[in-house]
Amino acid sequence: MKARRIFVSLLVILILALNLINGCGSKGDSPSSAKEISAYSVNGIAGTINESEKTINVVIPFPADITALTATFTTTGLNVKIGSVVQESGVTANNFTNPLIYTVTAADGTTADYTVTVILSSEKAITSYSINGIAGTINETAKIISVTLPSGTDFTALVGTFATTGVSINVGTTAQVSGATANDFTLPVTYTVTAVDSSTQTYVVTVLEPWKIISTLKFYSSYSPSRLALQNGIAFLADGSIRIIDVSAPAASAIFSTISDDNTQMGFFDIMTNVSVSNNKILVGTTLGCNGWCSMSPFAGDLYTYDITNPANPVRTFSLGMSTGDIILDGNIAYVSQNNTQPQLNVIDTSVQPQASILGSVNIDAAGSLAKTGNLIFMAYNNLSSVDVLETINVINSASPSVLYDAGSGITFGTPNDRITICGNALYIAAGTNGLRIMDISNPASPSLVLTIPALLSISDVAVYNGYLYTADGASGIRVFDISNPLNPVYTRTIPTTPYMAKLVAVSGGVGVAVFKDTSNDYYFGVFLPDSH
Repeated sequence: MKARRIFVSLLVILILALNLINGCGSKGDSPSSAKEISAYSVNGIAGTINESEKTINVVIPFPADITALTATFTTTGLNVKIGSVVQESGVTANNFTNPLIYTVTAADGTTADYTVTVILSSEKAITSYSINGIAGTINETAKIISVTLPSGTDFTALVGTFATTGVSINVGTTAQVSGATANDFTLPVTYTVTAVDSSTQTYVVTVLEPWKIISTLKFYSSYSPSRLALQNGIAFLADGSIRIIDVSAPAASAIFSTISDDNTQMGFFDIMTNVSVSNNKILVGTTLGCNGWCSMSPFAGDLYTYDITNPANPVRTFSLGMSTGDIILDGNIAYVSQNNTQPQLNVIDTSVQPQASILGSVNIDAAGSLAKTGNLIFMAYNNLSSVDVLETINVINSASPSVLYDAGSGITFGTPNDRITICGNALYIAAGTNGLRIMDISNPASPSLVLTIPALLSISDVAVYNGYLYTADGASGIRVFDISNPLNPVYTRTIPTTPYMAKLVAVSGGVGVAVFKDTSNDYYFGVFLPDSH
């Protein structure tokens, strides 16, 4: 009997222990309430999940059919449905024309709704463009495309070949087919690109021809423009101030900024007459002006450098009191022909303090126009009747430049009238009404005059680019010479500026610029496209 009671007691204890164990197990196995979509993508493009808003957005680029897209996703829930249709990651296709509601069910039966929206791309760029196999230059900021075709091309029925991120391109109401649709490009043609989301963007396509002025800016100046420099699609014009002009889109040139005297004192001010450019710096030479009541020395002036890293906001970095005949900036080193009772050529380091900047100087016969090749500086001064001064200066030793050759006829004061430039062993001198003088400088210690080409009016500036010599010859325009043989230029053609007087010319980096004037003080800045051999 006693043994039976013990057995019953043990049985009761065992049942209670099992109930206790089962009770603990039930509490730990409660169904999970997790129901997040933790990752989502369509066509390999990840969606943006906003967990607080329970939204998912996916941007699909062109081309894409959004009526049957398959999504890939991960979830912490038990299952995912759209309506009553269970969604299987990477398998189930849906029509995303309108936003879809994904319902995620947790293990405990609770749910969360995510709104999934597939957004059609708004991309609508023309990414490449060509005509007759010649690639155009796309200015994406200005939405301008320029294509330069050979002289004599018939512009009336040209076919563009293009690529776009949009869904279609029209000219007016005419759909454009790459490589097939012809248009008349006598005038610029506007292409309208439509994106997948139906937004649009226009591009203006201009077909250009070399040897023609294709855009102009008109400006008034109290001072005759005297120097023009060009580098990396930016032109610098000295006409009392310095006009900085963007020509990177040749058909739509525009002024970045203007530098003028910002230190006028007691009626005196700087007249900016010279400019030279190197990398992200310009060198500016000035003479001193006044408000009409004073008599100024011809030897007064200043020399400045400006940082043009941002051409819309030039920053002055260097200043030195020095009146200049002409200037060349090569890196940080400046070569300056200085007006003085005894003219000098100065070698100046513009990267140091002005008081320590003059590395070396040498006396010369006149503060004339300069051209540099290697370690040699050539200086010429022209008084419209003859070349009074021609000198060769050796600048291999900046601290001690030396005159290697001097054919001067005595000291001549004043600002040089015309410009010089070099190609190979030829020095070209714009000698005004005396035409174009060609000097053989193969022996720099003994240059010789080999040819004079008569001016049609008055040659005031010269520039060399890709086998051609460009001369500004008054109302005759920009006359172009083939210099395959540098010592024997052959006239090729004229870039007309009629009825205006061509004064200045510069060519660099596949673009040319010129300054010409009318009978008053109205001037024109023109852009043209050069050609090459």
